[in-house]
Amino acid sequence: MTPWNAPDVDRLPMIVPGAGGCWIWTGSINGKAYARWRQRDDDYQRLAYVVVWEAFNGPIPEGFQLDHTCRVKVCVNPAHLELVTGTENLHRRNRANGWRDAA
Repeated sequence: MTPWNAPDVDRLPMIVPGAGGCWIWTGSINGKAYARWRQRDDDYQRLAYVVVWEAFNGPIPEGFQLDHTCRVKVCVNPAHLELVTGTENLHRRNRANGWRDAA
């Protein structure tokens, strides 16, 4: 597996400013509409917001996920991402969508 570090950010496609301070990803997206980073030399793919987060903040600790506090799936601004547990991420998604949490 390819190691990921800060210099990889220099190879990202253009990121354009969006409303509310979002950094909008102009590259490809995955089937769930999240920004996708693909390293072409070995066909390795990751979520673009994770690559950008790790370049600015280091690896995501085990047991945590990143939550888009802006609710914009193609935003890669690390200031709009927060480390949360998987359970908290689901709760936030459900609240944002007006859904009830499972009992």
